[in-house]
Amino acid sequence: MLSFKGTRFPIDVILVCIRWYAAYPLSYRHLEQMMEERSVSVDHSTIKRWAIRFLPLLEKLSRRNTRKVGISWRMDETHMVIPPFLEHAKSWHSPIVTDTSVSRTVGFQTVPG
Repeated sequence: MLSFKGTRFPIDVILVCIRWYAAYPLSYRHLEQMMEERSVSVDHSTIKRWAIRFLPLLEKLSRRNTRKVGISWRMDETHMVIPPFLEHAKSWHSPIVTDTSVSRTVGFQTVPG
């Protein structure tokens, strides 16, 4: 579990720095400057120590709450006819869409018509 014992800074400051470092492509020195703009004087090496100490613990806690991927898959199939003025392409095309919640087209299957 997360233990903030022995830290000089408030928990909010530590968590904000760790979140910004994990979520955005920022260096420790950028975070130091950003915290300085918010009237918090913290060194970049301190932020690095926080990242080394707390990021693995936060990752473990966040993975515990994530849902498993791929529990439910639904197949949808849609047929469309290519217009007759395209003589060379007179056939049925079936785009196969999986995972209807996202509506991504996975592939096309051509059936001669």
